[in-house]
Amino acid sequence: MHLPPSHHHPDPLKSLAPHLLLHLPYSLPLLRIIQHTAFNPDARIFSTLKPDDNNVDPQQAWAAVYVERSRFPEKESWLFSTFESWVKRRTGGSDGSTDLDVNGEIGRREAEARVHTLSVLNDVAIHSSSSSHTVTLPTPNTPLILGTLNDALLPLLAGSDFPTLKPVEVLTREIVNVAVDGRPAQEGTLLPLRPSSSSPTTNAIDANGGVILGYCKPVRKFLIPPPAPSTPSTTPSLLPAGYTFTTTLHQQSDLALAVSRSEIPRTVAGLGKLGGVGVRFHPLHPNPHPHHHATSSQHPPSSPPHTPAAEEGGLVAWLFLSPDGSLQSLHVEPGHRGKGIAKAVCRVLMERLREVPEEVGMRRLETSGRGMMGGGSAEDEDEGIAARMKEVGAEGWAHSDVLEHNADGAGVARGIGGKAGWRVRWVGVDLERVRRVCASLNA
Repeated sequence: MHLPPSHHHPDPLKSLAPHLLLHLPYSLPLLRIIQHTAFNPDARIFSTLKPDDNNVDPQQAWAAVYVERSRFPEKESWLFSTFESWVKRRTGGSDGSTDLDVNGEIGRREAEARVHTLSVLNDVAIHSSSSSHTVTLPTPNTPLILGTLNDALLPLLAGSDFPTLKPVEVLTREIVNVAVDGRPAQEGTLLPLRPSSSSPTTNAIDANGGVILGYCKPVRKFLIPPPAPSTPSTTPSLLPAGYTFTTTLHQQSDLALAVSRSEIPRTVAGLGKLGGVGVRFHPLHPNPHPHHHATSSQHPPSSPPHTPAAEEGGLVAWLFLSPDGSLQSLHVEPGHRGKGIAKAVCRVLMERLREVPEEVGMRRLETSGRGMMGGGSAEDEDEGIAARMKEVGAEGWAHSDVLEHNADGAGVARGIGGKAGWRVRWVGVDLERVRRVCASLNA
């Protein structure tokens, strides 16, 4: 099976988002990152759909990938394939598991999905090594980190290597000096961790070869619906007296505090690009005026333990919205826990994602131009997109990725209305292997 052509989408909010809406909830991460306001000029969207294709059959196979190598060494890419939603419709399962392959349909769909995903990844490989690529990477073959890849796609990318691959606890990068595919790596090459027993073979890669260097243990995707609307008069009552909400989370001191409390490596610059909601504490004033200040020496004995965040108006809780629409870095400072603050922060962030997405770093979905189903007048197409958004509930939905053994994390997700969905992985992809496999497919 030959590779289908892949195309660059310079304006994916118009050309690709309408098609992604048809495949919610599986397309939600890629849809959200297209909406994100901090869309980097170095980012690229490749898809086996043409940018000007108005008439796409909902059953048609295609794939799309977002890549932003300037995010290195964090996850740099998100990939979606229509195989994800097809498997759900075919089997009713949420984790990509398949039942009896009647008439070879599943095998045919898997092969079709594999060439579509490889095609868009091949364009990523070409882009990463091109002279127009402005991001400095340790080596031309620096592995690509795919974030939250649906488990249904894992065997498609692993190919014939899938039986030998073993997951690691957490997919990270480490400075190593090893050989990849028999080629000595340059000193300082950054590679995903992977057990040596499952290292890539040195044999020539055929059309069935794998392109994965490593992947993490399964993570459960929780889908979180927007809360029921609340009025401005009820929103402040979500917090105890003395606490106020804030969406101003770009002060260096606030970002530095959030970074210092994160168990996952974060950067001030990275968090500064994200929208979010926080809570500030005013220890002296049950109903504080936001511009009224007092000194820390006036704290009453009943105040929470003194920390840098316990100053007048100091940040004591926060939650950020990742570019892919996932909830990130939820934290409540000790001394302020057990008061319902975490759930209140989640609720307000979700409300703003639905009502004023610009406040949390998201652009509104386009409802002008091309319709999702094609045909009709511009007015009909506008109404069709809006109706589809309401039908599938695109507005306000977010998601959260929780390690399967993390009962506390799953409890928080369920506490804000989250429902367990499919399993995902962080995957390290060898782009040189992608190019070699694609060359075999086109031979």
